[in-house]
Amino acid sequence: MTDVLLDRLADANPVPAAAVEDLNVELLDLALDMPCVSPGRPQRRRGLLVAALIAVAALIAAPALAWRFGVIDFSTAEPAPPRVVKEFDSLSTDAPAGMDPGVVAGETRRVVEVGGHILWVAPTKPGGLCYEWSNATGGCDSLGTVPLSLTWSIHRSIRGVEGFAHARWADDIEIELDDGSTIHPRVVWISRPIDAGFFYYRAPSGKTIEAVRALKDGEVMSAEGHGAPPGPHPFADLSRRDRVGEIQTDEGAATLWTAPTRTEGRCTWLEFGGKEIRVVSCLPKGYEHQAGLAFAVHKLGGDTILAGECGYSAVEFLHRDGSVRTVSCSDGLVFADLQPADVAGDMRAVDANGDPLRGSSLRVARAIVPS
Repeated sequence: MTDVLLDRLADANPVPAAAVEDLNVELLDLALDMPCVSPGRPQRRRGLLVAALIAVAALIAAPALAWRFGVIDFSTAEPAPPRVVKEFDSLSTDAPAGMDPGVVAGETRRVVEVGGHILWVAPTKPGGLCYEWSNATGGCDSLGTVPLSLTWSIHRSIRGVEGFAHARWADDIEIELDDGSTIHPRVVWISRPIDAGFFYYRAPSGKTIEAVRALKDGEVMSAEGHGAPPGPHPFADLSRRDRVGEIQTDEGAATLWTAPTRTEGRCTWLEFGGKEIRVVSCLPKGYEHQAGLAFAVHKLGGDTILAGECGYSAVEFLHRDGSVRTVSCSDGLVFADLQPADVAGDMRAVDANGDPLRGSSLRVARAIVPS
């Protein structure tokens, strides 16, 4: 569903948010299985901040909602009361340095009420969303670039899934069951500035969920489970891959590659000895430059090589003799041939002013030896 198509659908069939309160709750009882959490508990706010960091969030909407409505008009939704606005504002005020999702707390709105659970949603300054279900879950996609976000319901096997997809990259959701059959669950779309569709699905008795795919014009744009391509760069456009750098070892070159995904994200991987080695998961657009470190240490050709995502200016290796080695990060990446003194000590992040970030120190990870 293109942005233009979404706009036309919203204009042709605007849905005042208050209208969804007329839903048949009996149809929704089975579609809600959310733990009860006190709205004021600090554990909940910390959980929201964690969700904002990894940009993996779940928005739950019952199929009955989509049976009756098209696109929910966010602009007509009821503004949130002060206590809810304060909770959303805490996502920014209580966020660690560099982790502010940029939520526009004053624009928080009451979008739907399902089975006694109210969905509060707010836009973010970078163009994404933060959300919270009353007495349940919440999180953020600060940049609005996560194409498909899922939460799995697992009890011995995967029986349920809930989540959202951004309209920019998806117009349908496909769920594959263990018998090979596919289901297209009802998706509820919310207009700009949210621009996302929410879905909930629970597999019939005796069946389990194998994969979930976000489709656009019938093409798979993103997937989790068995629906994702194998290898270290799912959905990457390898015709546009970029050689970041090489490290020569006694057994050949270790090459760091990146390539854009179909949804404008980035995959990063190593190539050595004719094999491709996963470094970190492919990241949505913009998140590769967020504050944080995600890396792996590999033993390749006798060398110990650090490769991964780095949202800081540099990393420092603190040696046991008190000396320090600094390795710069570039374009959100770090790639370095580690020395024995580096591996034996700690490492920490460095900001743009060259100052180490408090609380960022950690042990250098043990090297992965390729099989």
